[in-house]
Amino acid sequence: MAQEWRICPMAESREKIAHLIKTRRLAKGLTQSQLAECSGLSLRSIQRIESGAVIPRAYTLNVLADQLGFDIENLLEVTATEIPSIKHKTPKRLILTISIAILLLLLASAYLSQSSKFPETNFEYFMFWSIIIGAYTVFLLRLWK
Repeated sequence: MAQEWRICPMAESREKIAHLIKTRRLAKGLTQSQLAECSGLSLRSIQRIESGAVIPRAYTLNVLADQLGFDIENLLEVTATEIPSIKHKTPKRLILTISIAILLLLLASAYLSQSSKFPETNFEYFMFWSIIIGAYTVFLLRLWK
């Protein structure tokens, strides 16, 4: 039953957005092709939004609101939890990325300070840090993929 509750508001929001965009487009006397051309969106995107197949991203809604002359504020209140966005994930990712970098820096420094024979040359020292940075980059690429 909880899953039904989650699905219903989402479908309802899609239908509201689809209806609003279609009625505004028709009221302005535009075809889907004309709206796509003047908004810079693809015709397929307009078709999918108007059919209720997708909930458009905030950027897309802003573009359509500008072209069709409607206020997005009221619409966003209804659909804010459903519009795909990375804004909520960005601060967490940034904090985690920086924390892992600091931890890695401290661990590598602790290893170097305890090792009496490594690194013997500057080349080994720079290679050590290059490997650490490379491994960190690969780790982040896989983590945020």
